[in-house]
Amino acid sequence: MPFSYMKVFNLLICYKFIREKKHQMPNKEKGFSLIELIVVLIITAILSQIGFTAFNRYVRRTRAFAAKTALLNIKKECESNSDIKAAEEFTALAPAGYSLLSGNLGDCNGNNGLIVAKPNNPSRLPEYSYDFSNRSRVKCTKNSSDNFFKNC
Repeated sequence: MPFSYMKVFNLLICYKFIREKKHQMPNKEKGFSLIELIVVLIITAILSQIGFTAFNRYVRRTRAFAAKTALLNIKKECESNSDIKAAEEFTALAPAGYSLLSGNLGDCNGNNGLIVAKPNNPSRLPEYSYDFSNRSRVKCTKNSSDNFFKNC
């Protein structure tokens, strides 16, 4: 159900009309009418739908950012360990909604140096990868056809 300001505007006009009619008629009973309650419920439903979609977008964007940040941290850790001639290993902490693939978990050279943050739901989140053997940038690959992640 797409959001429309005209629908809300029409509902508010109807509400105002009903309130004016109510004040013109002598009424001894106090309280809310059924139409007033329905108008409030409709407005609440519209606002909750907007909030739900905004929250889902926020969760998707946050999970993708966490995966990219995790791979950037892995990149720094692998490169600094290589520079100081230490064991080329990283701390494998997969962010929410993603799993880390690197051959041997925690090995910078496992899987031919390719470290991938693979989403658990590939149709909604992008995939991030880093190639330690080439010391390349963290790359983003879009798996879905939606334009939510335009930077990939």
